[in-house]
Amino acid sequence: MDTPYGRIAISICRDMEFPHYMRQAGRDDVDIMLSPAYEWPKGLVVHSVYMRGIEYGFSLVRPAYNGITIAQDFNGRILSQMDSDETDDGILYADVPTRGVNTLYTEVGDLLGWGSVLGFLGLVLLSVVLSIRRKKEKRECRSWYVSSQLAP
Repeated sequence: MDTPYGRIAISICRDMEFPHYMRQAGRDDVDIMLSPAYEWPKGLVVHSVYMRGIEYGFSLVRPAYNGITIAQDFNGRILSQMDSDETDDGILYADVPTRGVNTLYTEVGDLLGWGSVLGFLGLVLLSVVLSIRRKKEKRECRSWYVSSQLAP
């Protein structure tokens, strides 16, 4: 939703753990993501949730019942945080940037990660091929040595 404070989107609890859903928010130029959550058990904080703001260029405000409430900017800096058990009034104050940034990750996604996997598999295949060649060359070398010893 477009507001005077930028484009605001809402995700609920575990929605932040689904990269395709968050990538959609990044492509829609979301500036601030509101993501209320209930942490059970208390203290179970999934760090990938905090990375989504960095990946897709939006600030994150995550009020948590039975956990840590945070406000972070698009660079991943925690602007303010509060433990739900250590507050009397339950109010968190933070100056959150009202404009997000465009990131390369929004466009290419996991392309670098998949490229690394393909590169690794290519190196494994190359290693196997070279190992087979070396064994074949050793056999040929041994057979030449044996035949040269038998020749008059």
